[in-house]
Amino acid sequence: MKLKNLETEIKIILETLEYTRENDMYLYYTYCTAHNCGTADRFRLLFLDDNFRRENKICGYESVSRCRRKLQEKYSHLQNKLQVEARKNQEEAFVEYARSK
Repeated sequence: MKLKNLETEIKIILETLEYTRENDMYLYYTYCTAHNCGTADRFRLLFLDDNFRRENKICGYESVSRCRRKLQEKYSHLQNKLQVEARKNQEEAFVEYARSK
């Protein structure tokens, strides 16, 4: 699958289903079910068989997760505001910790 196509698919999912913005497993499950991999046997093959993913033009979990992060970086309306605040607070706490040594 071409990365531009993946980006388009993931953007549509993120815009449509808000809960996928904060959980990569929900996002990957939604992405896979859009490719008719909703049955347990076919979904299991996504994680066990690289050939199955290639034949069905399905990207791996890491590609989908990275695509989500890039899209959320590019389009602020796709971000989860609570997560952004939590990360900012954690970052500030880490900077303080790093400087204290």
